[in-house]
Amino acid sequence: MCCAVRPRLSEPVGGTDITPYAAVFDQSGKLASINGNTNGEISITDWTPKDGSGIANGADGPPADPLLPIQDPPDSSAFILNLGSTTQYGAAFGVNDQRQNGYTTGRLSGLDVSQQGIIFARDTNGQSNSLGQVALASFNNTDGLSPSGDTSWVETFDSGQAVIGRPDTGTLGAIQSSSVEESNVDLSAELVNLIIVQRNYQANAKTIETSDAVTQTIIHLR
Repeated sequence: MCCAVRPRLSEPVGGTDITPYAAVFDQSGKLASINGNTNGEISITDWTPKDGSGIANGADGPPADPLLPIQDPPDSSAFILNLGSTTQYGAAFGVNDQRQNGYTTGRLSGLDVSQQGIIFARDTNGQSNSLGQVALASFNNTDGLSPSGDTSWVETFDSGQAVIGRPDTGTLGAIQSSSVEESNVDLSAELVNLIIVQRNYQANAKTIETSDAVTQTIIHLR
């Protein structure tokens, strides 16, 4: 038995000239060969992913050398259709099983940052990729840093050189993604200091008032 398999992935723009693949089955209905290839594989090496308007969508296109084996992970749009488990019987056609080891083209949908500073990109096809890692720096004397404005600080001789490393290692802290840093001020201690300053101001104001009254009294002595 024989039938024609016509993958439409390599169809040229504006044309319908597609090379057919002849699948030959034995008497038991199992696939014997496809265009003489007995392993049941069809290599697609000239496919350019396009959007609904027929324009390339920016995904990786065909490989520079279609004769090379497909890289793992892939660096092009080339892939292999494995029809080795295909069967053909004298009955109505139907799909009995489907196994997929690829995924559709995805678009960037969001970014996640782990506590170790690793930046993950999430795509619309459910895949995620690591883009890089955020580095942190610590100083032997943080009080020696010099303010440069806009909550930024610069290294000085007193602060020492920056020690750069990965987050959540050694003395470096972890990164909390999508979080705003809370105030690190001790409100109780600051409130006590504020009361002390207020009392000191009142005492000084009273001293100045008393001194002024004494001065006025001396001036009006006759």
